[in-house]
Amino acid sequence: MADRTLTVCEARALATQDGVETLIATMTGTLMALPRRKPAGLQTGIRAAN
Repeated sequence: MADRTLTVCEARALATQDGVETLIATMTGTLMALPRRKPAGLQTGIRAAN
């Protein structure tokens, strides 16, 4: 199996009004890092049109 890294991240946005913080948004995301590879045309022998 090829090397891959999966990262899960989480964020929260808070608003402050009159000294009171209120949660207004949340986010959960995933990112996957893949190893570099050659462009598709170089892998298959097909050349891109100019």
